[in-house]
Amino acid sequence: IKEPGDRVSFYVPLRNNASTPVSGVLECELQNATTGNALKRQSVAVSLSENGERVFEVPVTLSSSTFKEGSYRFVALNFTADGTTCSLDSDLASVDFFVGDPAGVGSMETSEITAYPNPTSGIVHIGGAAMADVEVYSADGRLIGDYKQVDSVDLTNNPRGIYVLKVTTGDASTMLRVVKK
Repeated sequence: IKEPGDRVSFYVPLRNNASTPVSGVLECELQNATTGNALKRQSVAVSLSENGERVFEVPVTLSSSTFKEGSYRFVALNFTADGTTCSLDSDLASVDFFVGDPAGVGSMETSEITAYPNPTSGIVHIGGAAMADVEVYSADGRLIGDYKQVDSVDLTNNPRGIYVLKVTTGDASTMLRVVKK
């Protein structure tokens, strides 16, 4: 959940199953989720060690001239190394997101409240508060979980993607982005 003009980062996990290191270019695209039309392309130079795995950050600015309120899709298209282009695992290759505030959760705030590990494969711990109320939103702004007085939430059974946690302690709320890998 972003606003036009914001800078956002997407995270793409890559694995090298070869016994030699590899370097190349990760090609990504931002699309209108409704029409599938490409709006912006982004390339990122990546290096992987032999039999290595890393999560790469793809930073993008959501220009206000291109990104109006609506649904969009980030797609990791392919990885090219030494003239060979490889497609990516379709489960990890795209994530939908919304520009605007469909859930009415407001802007992302900076605070002492943290979520870790991030990216996660399941359990997300809430740091900076003994216990908190946590609402979990999908990238398209749907409320998918509501937890009372917890210090962690379990995303194990949720699909891979970006989630927003609204963490409330007392009368203050903090918005945190979490990547489920």
